[in-house]
Amino acid sequence: MGSKNQATGKSRKKFRRLLLLAFVLTAALVVAKWSWIDAQARTVVALSPVLEAPVLTPAVEAVTGEPCFTDTIIAGNPALVVRPPGQG
Repeated sequence: MGSKNQATGKSRKKFRRLLLLAFVLTAALVVAKWSWIDAQARTVVALSPVLEAPVLTPAVEAVTGEPCFTDTIIAGNPALVVRPPGQG
């Protein structure tokens, strides 16, 4: 009965090491490829209103805010300036 518990303990340790390794590799890939991941996220946000996906569009609208629209004159010409919400 003791050998069964030892085998189970070794199996758990092996599983934990494998899980830790997977976590470390995932974190390293996220850090190394962050610009690519950011570009993909921005693409989803930009295309979701155009594609009008039934689940994606409401999710993106809930996460992002309403832009601020302002009519102004630039170099003597009327222009519509659109800014993101907040101080940006």
